[in-house]
Amino acid sequence: MSSTAAPQEASGRDRRRSPRVRGPFDGSWAGAAGNGTARIWDLSTGGCYIDALNEQRNGEVLTVSISLPEGLVAAEGEIVYSLPNQGFAVRFVQMDDGSRLALHLAVDRLLAAGQGT
Repeated sequence: MSSTAAPQEASGRDRRRSPRVRGPFDGSWAGAAGNGTARIWDLSTGGCYIDALNEQRNGEVLTVSISLPEGLVAAEGEIVYSLPNQGFAVRFVQMDDGSRLALHLAVDRLLAAGQGT
């Protein structure tokens, strides 16, 4: 979804399927447009938002790593929207069981602490 979405389209918040928690979280990403360390915001079990100045294309596949107290989360994701010179939203499409467990534990802990968005 671009920032010039038609009024009838649901906003990103309306389309969310999983509760989200506020960041920042330390992480990194790697894809066709490059790679880098990242500040990760708005994290859920289904995806996240990454602050990045790199221009990304919707639909690009990349890998995301997120450092959490519960463990390192490594996931393959797809960019669902990008804001030039600001960042991009990623929908997780694949991760191993250890990463999935760490992510669920972290999100549950942060929601219980009142850090949901």
